[in-house]
Amino acid sequence: MDKHSIPRNATIKKGRNRGRERGVLLHDRLQDFAKDRSDLQRLLLAAKWLGNAGSHELEMTEEVLLDAFDFVSCALHLIYEDRMARTMERASEVIEAKGEP
Repeated sequence: MDKHSIPRNATIKKGRNRGRERGVLLHDRLQDFAKDRSDLQRLLLAAKWLGNAGSHELEMTEEVLLDAFDFVSCALHLIYEDRMARTMERASEVIEAKGEP
């Protein structure tokens, strides 16, 4: 999220701590991140909730762990799919430059 300019900190706007910086909750950062990419919101929040549950209350079974991995993996694919296409194109260019079909 840092790479996509989702802030880690925010300025407090009310109360006696007005003007001071505070950390932004992960949940809020995920919400901000997903504003422009609503396709990511469900994946990222589901992964967050499984992580929270695994840390505090839920037994981390293999199934739960694989679900969390799938959610994060799919989100990363959606975020970086353009990069994947560019990388595959560049790989083809390198192979063709060496005379391979």
